[in-house]
Amino acid sequence: MEVKEQKRLKELTKKGMFGNETAITISDLLLLLKENEHVRQAIQQCVAAGLTSSSTASNGLSGNNSVDNIVEVEKIVEVEKIVDRVVEVEKIVEKTVEKIIQLQDPIRAQLSRQFMLFDIIKNDASLLQLLNLKVQLVETDQGEFLLSWCAFVADFNNVCELWDHIANLCCEHKRAITETETHVLESAIVQHNRNYVTSAVSLCSVQPGAAYNYEIHKQIITATGDVVATCCLAGLCDIENKLIRKPLVRTSND
Repeated sequence: MEVKEQKRLKELTKKGMFGNETAITISDLLLLLKENEHVRQAIQQCVAAGLTSSSTASNGLSGNNSVDNIVEVEKIVEVEKIVDRVVEVEKIVEKTVEKIIQLQDPIRAQLSRQFMLFDIIKNDASLLQLLNLKVQLVETDQGEFLLSWCAFVADFNNVCELWDHIANLCCEHKRAITETETHVLESAIVQHNRNYVTSAVSLCSVQPGAAYNYEIHKQIITATGDVVATCCLAGLCDIENKLIRKPLVRTSND
């Protein structure tokens, strides 16, 4: 927190935050939400209290006459509108605070793809083992993860090993590559190619309807058929477009 922000926060706290001396600005509110736990808890309590009030009022409607019911319904609607607005403001504040953190830590913002990988891999025992990391990671292990990831994808053979790992899962479960696995594999290839242009690799897919050729395709399950129905996992090609790993496909007779 900057000196200017520290000074302003001290002023707001000294004034009791919501006193009558000076109205607080949006910037002041964001600062308080970011740095003051009491303010955050107060907003959460307001939301919770609003929801409880709505529920209590709803339960009491059945015993009143129609006019009273209308009044109570109007009150409930107003409370719900306020609660919805508070929740909406909370979401805006969360996004704003997130942007502030990104501005304060531009390196983390630039490495957002790698930190997303951390969230994916941290609980995947097989991938952690592949990266030579401990069984389960916690948030404080992000630095160690980034170092291990960079070292891993630097090696061409490791990228191939990652492809083999995903291919084995696809064959074992008779399925196509998942969205998460695609993100991990593509991230590894992008980062490898960025550092090692001369040993760049790429994914090579095959279109449905293409003629099946055992020399350049591999069936994900033992089946008959001479037409590719689905490409379950794109293959790997080197910088000269030479096939390193065959695409995994399903075939059909159509």
